[in-house]
Amino acid sequence: MDLEVLIPVIVLGAIFVIYCWADIIRGSQTRLLPKWAWLIISVISIPLGGIVYFIFGRSEMTASHD
Repeated sequence: MDLEVLIPVIVLGAIFVIYCWADIIRGSQTRLLPKWAWLIISVISIPLGGIVYFIFGRSEMTASHD
């Protein structure tokens, strides 16, 4: 794979993980799992972990504060 293609993909993945972490840390609570578990899942499985967090783990209270 060319470096010109790989670098933007890595940068976008890192930005997504940082956004997920910020949302998890800022939120008062999460659903289904504790915050630390969502942090690990969002890093281990990029981007699927973050997507799963936003669908299932983000609490209603966190979503309404944005």
